[in-house]
Amino acid sequence: MTARSYNIQTSPPNRKELAEAFGMNQSAVRRLETITLDVTKNLPQGIDNNTAAIQFVSMGANAQVTPPQSAAPFALLSMGANSSVSVPQNPALSAFLSMGANAQAPAQGIPAGLLAMLAAQSSVPVPATSAQGGVLARLEIASNIGQAPGNYLKQQPLVAFQQASTTGTSLTSGTAANVASIQLAAGTWDLSGSIVFNAAATTVVQQIAGGVSTSSGALGTPDTQTKFQEAITGGSYDVPVPLTRIVLASAATVYLVAQATFTTSTMTADGYIKARPGL
Repeated sequence: MTARSYNIQTSPPNRKELAEAFGMNQSAVRRLETITLDVTKNLPQGIDNNTAAIQFVSMGANAQVTPPQSAAPFALLSMGANSSVSVPQNPALSAFLSMGANAQAPAQGIPAGLLAMLAAQSSVPVPATSAQGGVLARLEIASNIGQAPGNYLKQQPLVAFQQASTTGTSLTSGTAANVASIQLAAGTWDLSGSIVFNAAATTVVQQIAGGVSTSSGALGTPDTQTKFQEAITGGSYDVPVPLTRIVLASAATVYLVAQATFTTSTMTADGYIKARPGL
């Protein structure tokens, strides 16, 4: 705090002179002595004691203020005024205050576990030093921690969850037909789907089958399809197809294929296919 000096022109009160001026009115004498004491001593002390408060008020104009080296609270108040602050030279306090400005936390004097926690929950960069023992590597896999239902993203790196559907595709007995399709980029994909077979009221259904295939209008291998033998008339039948993993060397179209054997009348099918990147 800057030392200040005050030149007081008035000499200390002389009780005899005051008594002669006010006669025997001792109350007036004491009051005048108190006023003189306030002006010559208490007022200068009060000004000095409030110098810090005056400096803080001045920061409202975003001035550059250097707080005392022994007063950490002044550094916090300075930051609240958006001022440029010189942080006291205390390692732990300096690290805390610096992080408030998104600065890089020092690698010394702070446990690695605390640095990892701060880096995972804030925008503070963690220094990649040997003292941290692989903190960055551990943070890189933090996003793989299990999440509550509904919190998972439908977006995977570079590619997205995809789906397609069609309704009312006419079927010919004993002939496979595409009831949905989806265009996929090269890579590994997990596909699933469902086919709804819709038979006319008088249609006699003998067999229904469906599955995912990379060949248009053709069912794949038995492990990629679902098949039912039936002996029923009319109705709708929802057939889920097995989850199938497909590896594509280049971009290609994947099909949801349906096939039914029936007599007497007609049948249509609705197809729903989904694809997500393989993990």
